[in-house]
Amino acid sequence: MIIKTGARLGVFSPDSENEGAEKDVLHSSSKLPKIQDIVSVGPGANKMFLKDHPQSEAMAMQAANFLKGKELQVSLIPQQKYMISECLGVKASVGEYKIQLAMPFVKVDQNGLFIKFEIDKIVDNKVTIRTRPCYKDGQCHFSPQLAIGGTMTDVRLEITLNPIMDLQNCDIISIGMPHFKWRIGGLNYKPLQNNLDEMVKNMMEDAMTVATELIMPGRIEEAFNFIDMSGANCGLPKVENTNNNASSSNPATTSEQQWIITANPVLKGITGRILVNGPTGAKATIQFFRQGEPRHFETWYNPKADNFIPANYDITINGAKIFNVPVEKLKETRIKTGVLNVLVESTWKLLDPNGKAFYTAYTAQKIILPVGRYKVSLQGKEMEVVIKDGEVTDF
Repeated sequence: MIIKTGARLGVFSPDSENEGAEKDVLHSSSKLPKIQDIVSVGPGANKMFLKDHPQSEAMAMQAANFLKGKELQVSLIPQQKYMISECLGVKASVGEYKIQLAMPFVKVDQNGLFIKFEIDKIVDNKVTIRTRPCYKDGQCHFSPQLAIGGTMTDVRLEITLNPIMDLQNCDIISIGMPHFKWRIGGLNYKPLQNNLDEMVKNMMEDAMTVATELIMPGRIEEAFNFIDMSGANCGLPKVENTNNNASSSNPATTSEQQWIITANPVLKGITGRILVNGPTGAKATIQFFRQGEPRHFETWYNPKADNFIPANYDITINGAKIFNVPVEKLKETRIKTGVLNVLVESTWKLLDPNGKAFYTAYTAQKIILPVGRYKVSLQGKEMEVVIKDGEVTDF
């Protein structure tokens, strides 16, 4: 497992800097993650980055929910000092405490997955440190061990990763070099002079980062193994034919043409343009397929416009597929889209005409969809919604 370790905030301090050269208990160096450089690798044959899967956010949310409530055992990193100046700071000695992961926030973008856990308060943590200044024989030493305790507030863990999915076995084969970052908003520990709070905060963040790098990669792998990714084509939209009969193979059933083609005097050369509109903040995973091919060749994570060679393309928007979208020379093809605004804080699904779910979410969400009729499944009941061009449909 290769991870991208965060920059350490502390600096090594030998026992000789302690008063009387008192020894600190060492953390086994073999356990500390080593700093790794990022290596850019592609997914390979029959594989794809999870971020490019139309259900990537739902899968990531399932994994994050699996981690919710799990405890993380944190140990201070002995012999690390955190200094304001040469003779003012703290040094980690010994101490352990537990953190319980709270409700996650999940986002998917072009860089991969972003998962954030926010913890309002961590209380009654008692650790042992050394402080400077402690003058003896005219020299600045670290003091004898000092027990402190208190509260951390507004604590958050941010995880970035880019998992790779095996399309033959429908599972995650790599979690994609995860990076962990802890931040503590406020800290109040006693007995401790206030100007050392920031140094203790840095000490705690280092300890939490190392503990996370040791424990969390395995737990994340376990979380993704918990998810059932099986099913036809690993949950990817399946190409069943190459006509534009939306009602037979597209989750959106409509007799309305799903695009408008107009001349665009700005365009030059031989290309045409595809335009997908949508408001800021609405989720949009837009994938482009060469006609009849099962693998997409491009993914957008926001509504936009771009140039394409004239041809017919298949497009999915959040899993809803449109077939045979034409691109013509020096013309713009605008996909007719609207927004489904689900306001309920609960699990809900979008269904195709055969009752098969093609999109799942676990909270309120705005998503962009092609115009048409859809069914929303909520708590075992289904209701039809109509997406109209340029309009927001509340549910």
